[in-house]
Amino acid sequence: MTSSTEDLRVELGYLRDNVVEAASQRKTAIVENGLKTYEALVSAFIDLLKEFDATYSRDQALAEMRSIGGGWSEIDWIRDDYREIADAALAAHNINVLDPVLRFPMRLSRLAYRERDYFIYVQFLNWMPYLYGQALDVLQPRKITRNSVQGDTFLFQNVRDGVSLYLHDLANLTIGHDISESTDSEEIKISCEFSRWVFVVFNRLLKDAYDRRRVDDFQHFASEFFDIYGHRIAEYSYVDLWAESADADAEPKAE
Repeated sequence: MTSSTEDLRVELGYLRDNVVEAASQRKTAIVENGLKTYEALVSAFIDLLKEFDATYSRDQALAEMRSIGGGWSEIDWIRDDYREIADAALAAHNINVLDPVLRFPMRLSRLAYRERDYFIYVQFLNWMPYLYGQALDVLQPRKITRNSVQGDTFLFQNVRDGVSLYLHDLANLTIGHDISESTDSEEIKISCEFSRWVFVVFNRLLKDAYDRRRVDDFQHFASEFFDIYGHRIAEYSYVDLWAESADADAEPKAE
């Protein structure tokens, strides 16, 4: 690593430690400010790619993720830091701490979508299944009883519902709106490619819920999923989205 790259890793380490400590101590303002700093770094990274006309298309992004040694160290560091922050926020058992942490990967995915960078888009959208799985492990909603920590049921439902709502709004209100309003065939095609990864992430959520025998969660995710894609699956049956979803299981995940 160059000296400047090493300095960035050190500075990010300080930032991560501060945000993790703040999450543990339920200091929401510090958590939010720290996440904004990470968001600014990702935004600057995308701006740099745009400056050199090097933002990633879908095919380029998937090829980058599949290649040995592919990816960017700076983005990997932010992802690694986010895992620690998310784990600390869940362990804090506090909705005010959890809320900005849950919204963080979706904000970055929306940013990447606006800038048409598929690599960053996928890197952060893939955190949704991780957040759901960790919420199950940490909050343990199956063990909740009326006389015990009832608040954890509320927290878990906020995580589960937030994850699916963010994906639903991204696909329906943002990407879907752009597809409906655009008259540029190339832009419509690109927007559809971004929508396809929401399909992939929803399938991962459905699989996780099924594997853990979470019937209510499965039904909840299925309802959101079919609200977005149900009327399109038959219409676009020539596109094998299910095969794409299965193939995507070979891609790096947030875990």
